[in-house]
Amino acid sequence: MRGEKDGVQAAKEIREQVDVPIVYLTAHSDRLTVERVKATECDGFLLKPFQRRELQMTIEVAMQRRAIREKQKKTQ
Repeated sequence: MRGEKDGVQAAKEIREQVDVPIVYLTAHSDRLTVERVKATECDGFLLKPFQRRELQMTIEVAMQRRAIREKQKKTQ
């Protein structure tokens, strides 16, 4: 991303507004970035370059996690 806001900040803001799965696709795996990503409670993290199948599986897992969250909300 360009500008003042980076992808981690954008994901945090999106998560605060909407309950959608967040999957990071990044070339950055330094300690600070990983800690910031964890704080957003993301549903997936892939390092570039990645294989198409890895992306597909990560998205599937993210969608399953969202379905579980939705089910838990309904039973509470």
